[in-house]
Amino acid sequence: MEHLIQEERQSEALEARFPQEISDVDLESYPVGVSFFKKLEKLFRLEAEFESLNMTETEDVELLNYLYATHDFYLSKKLPEIEHFMFNLREETDDPLLLLLENYFEKFRSDLIEHIMFEERKIFPLLLNCDVSELAVYHILEDLDRHDHENEDELEMIMSVLEDRLKHQPEAFGFGVLMNMLRQFLWDLQIHAKLEDKLLIPRLKATLLYN
Repeated sequence: MEHLIQEERQSEALEARFPQEISDVDLESYPVGVSFFKKLEKLFRLEAEFESLNMTETEDVELLNYLYATHDFYLSKKLPEIEHFMFNLREETDDPLLLLLENYFEKFRSDLIEHIMFEERKIFPLLLNCDVSELAVYHILEDLDRHDHENEDELEMIMSVLEDRLKHQPEAFGFGVLMNMLRQFLWDLQIHAKLEDKLLIPRLKATLLYN
């Protein structure tokens, strides 16, 4: 792999993207190359479309490192942070809508964790080790075909409920902050999903079929 990004460079660049948000992604434990990192920056800053960045040059190891790092970020940082904010907001406002949103978010959280566990146990390891039987290949390809991103749809549904409230109550500052947190999370999930759909899954299918 090419020279790895230094920790100070990571923090500086990522904080420019989403202050106090994505800068916590642990790319020190899960290093990626400079070129891949700069392409990710452009995606997050809306400076380029995915198709224009020649992401096919990304090495398997750094692709997996980034996917693992973002999983850790979601589980250890993003989900608890949003849950904590919603809990505090309900304590302060006692708005019935928050109980509904918490129930929706708990469903989203549960499904996202299940999705992450599925990927890390059944999909990610195959990119580095595809020494499996023909029958196993058949079942794995079935799993890959079922691989989807319903989690983003669930999050968008929560955001639509929030958006409706903000239209009728624009002064609800707490709901606006929550919407911004969810919007940032959704954008991260969408880029994560695109890396899987455009790079990870095609590589796995090609490796399994021609192994």
